[in-house]
Amino acid sequence: MHIHLETPRLVIRQFTPDDAPQLWELDNDPAVLEFIGSRLGVTVDTYRERIATVYAAHYARHRALGVWAVIERDSGNFLGWVCLRPAMDYRFARECGFQENEAELGYRLRKEAWGKGYATEASRALIARGWEQESIAAVVAAAHIDNRRSRRVMEKCGLTLVKEFPIPGYEFLEVAYRLPRESAR
Repeated sequence: MHIHLETPRLVIRQFTPDDAPQLWELDNDPAVLEFIGSRLGVTVDTYRERIATVYAAHYARHRALGVWAVIERDSGNFLGWVCLRPAMDYRFARECGFQENEAELGYRLRKEAWGKGYATEASRALIARGWEQESIAAVVAAAHIDNRRSRRVMEKCGLTLVKEFPIPGYEFLEVAYRLPRESAR
């Protein structure tokens, strides 16, 4: 099943192995990784493998869940990605209080794309598709407590702060947000 969404400024599509170099480049920008952490040792081939296995598996099993390439419609430029995936796939899902039957919202864009509303536009489109195509109980998200840009996207998409929590082994707090299905209508 091929999934393709369009918004006024964006094309949101499935990743292909040809996108691996752009993902590698995105994840090797220190500004992009400020609140995420280093991706040392990850190669372009690692991304090709992830696209062919993990991403493709989500595309095959779900109508709206997965990690999607975000492309600027007018230029055709790769901006980054947006995801809506099973919340329990997130490595700190239990600390966040995420539940089965919830979908985690995430996004990562090139620095040049920041501050233009692209993350919000792509996220809203994917959330709307998630409500239409999947039987998810809530959309949830998490971020580093100091990541104001990411938190603002969550808030613009209707998610509300539900908790702050420490990450085991780290010296900072994360925040968890939630948008229950019944609140989205």
